[in-house]
Amino acid sequence: MLDLVQVGFTQKTYGHKGEIKISMDLPLEALISEEQPFLFLQIIGSTVPYAVESYMELGEDYRVKFKYIESPEQASEYTHTPIYVERNRLPEDLFEEIPEDILRFTIVRHPDGKYIGQIEEILEYPQQYMLFVRSSNNQIHMIPWVESWIVALEPEAQIIKMQLPMGLGEEE
Repeated sequence: MLDLVQVGFTQKTYGHKGEIKISMDLPLEALISEEQPFLFLQIIGSTVPYAVESYMELGEDYRVKFKYIESPEQASEYTHTPIYVERNRLPEDLFEEIPEDILRFTIVRHPDGKYIGQIEEILEYPQQYMLFVRSSNNQIHMIPWVESWIVALEPEAQIIKMQLPMGLGEEE
């Protein structure tokens, strides 16, 4: 059985040749090659491999022509569908290193020093690690491990100061 990871989704048809606009979490050129041109689409509950015949970058998205999909009518059957690749085709440097001993560390927002919570669990997701942080009112926040957000890591005090985007770690 294939070990597949979701890396994007199809959006809408594009043009008159059966092309589909897709959104990807990773650069498409890093995931396909002449030897491995396949992306897997979820069709009626099954993941089915489709060969990428050609593609073009559209800003942050792509316009993709899949082999054997020849018209906008055919392409419309594949819109708003998850896209998967085999896990072993993900770039090796995909995950940023995360210190193994930060479980139970406290997350503090920079620059105001607001207590966000304590790290209870760390899970590896396809694109990054995710910290599960419990706040003082028992609410769980999912905070992605993004090195550029880390302002300071203080092992002795078991504190991580992070500059978080607006709304992340806020109480509801």
